Amino acid sequence: MGNWMRAALAAVVCGALSVAAVAQTMTVPKDPTVGQTITIGYSDPGRAGATITVTIDSAGFPSLIVLEKEITLDENGNGSVEWVVPEWMAANFNAPGVDEQTRSIQWGAMPVCHASDEADLVAATWRYEST
Repeated sequence: MGNWMRAALAAVVCGALSVAAVAQTMTVPKDPTVGQTITIGYSDPGRAGATITVTIDSAGFPSLIVLEKEITLDENGNGSVEWVVPEWMAANFNAPGVDEQTRSIQWGAMPVCHASDEADLVAATWRYEST
């Protein structure tokens, strides 16, 4: 086989491998908020009709929590799943063939104390400070 044929074959193989490497995508919304329902999307034409698993973890704080969500891909290799954002500081998202995506979780405006009157507020403050 001539050198030009080897070079052409190498170019075709490298091109095919680079297309395969970027064929999978996962989409996770930026800035998810506690209590919000978000949609996690996944696409991989090479896995059309298959079921894949997205792993979501709490980034290890205060302790590691790991959840798995399954996505069944359609005939084009596209699918999605909904997830309610928990009270975590951050979340890591992983799926087959894609890089991990990390999102900081927004807490929004949340009340600190539900005191009904000044006496309750003083008692709540005392309990907090004395523990």
